[in-house]
Amino acid sequence: PLNPPGGIQSSSCFVRGYVLAIGNVLLDCYGSLLTKQNGGGMTSWSINLIRFGFAGLVMLVISIGMHIYEKSNRDCSRS
Repeated sequence: PLNPPGGIQSSSCFVRGYVLAIGNVLLDCYGSLLTKQNGGGMTSWSINLIRFGFAGLVMLVISIGMHIYEKSNRDCSRS
C-alpha cells in the first residue's frame, strides 16, 4: 500500500523502488544508444514519436491485460 498504517514503509518497498529506478535508467540509456546508432537520418520529432508512441502502446497493452485479469478474478470470486 502507498500509505501503510503508521506511515512507515518496509525496507523491501524501498529496495524494489531502487531496483526499478536503476532498471529504468539502464533501459533509458540503452534506448538512447540505439537511437544514436540507428536514428541518423531522423528528426527529433520522429524519434520522439517512435519512442513515446511505442511506450504508449506497451502501457495500453499492459493496462488492458490488467483490466482483463482483474475482471476474471472478480468473476471467479463471486462463484
